[in-house]
Amino acid sequence: VAFYFQKDRSTVHTVTALALSLTMIVLGIFSWQGPVSLLIMIALAANTLFMATGNPQLLRKSVIATSGLILIYNAIVFSIGGMTNEGISIVSSIIGITRFRKEKVASIEEAR
Repeated sequence: VAFYFQKDRSTVHTVTALALSLTMIVLGIFSWQGPVSLLIMIALAANTLFMATGNPQLLRKSVIATSGLILIYNAIVFSIGGMTNEGISIVSSIIGITRFRKEKVASIEEAR
C-alpha cells in the first residue's frame, strides 16, 4: 500500500523503501533471538526493497530467495504454519515465473 500511491523511481519512493527496510532491521534487533534472527531481518528488508522496484518478475524471483530464508528460519523454530506459508509462497512464485515465460514464448511464436 505504501508504494501503490507513490510514483515509481521518485525520491519519495526510494526513501520509503529504505525507511521500511530499516524499520524491519530495527524491529528485528528489538526481537533478537540470536543469529537465527538475521534470516528474518535480511529476508524482510530485502523483500521490501524488491517490492519497491515495481517489477513483478523481479519480485517473484526475489520471493524464492527471501521466502527460502524465512522457510529456513521457520524450520529452525519449528513453525509448521510458517513453513507451510513460505512453501506455498515459493511454489506460487515458481508458477508465476513459469507462466510468464510460457506466455512470453507463445507471444514470440505468434509474432513469427
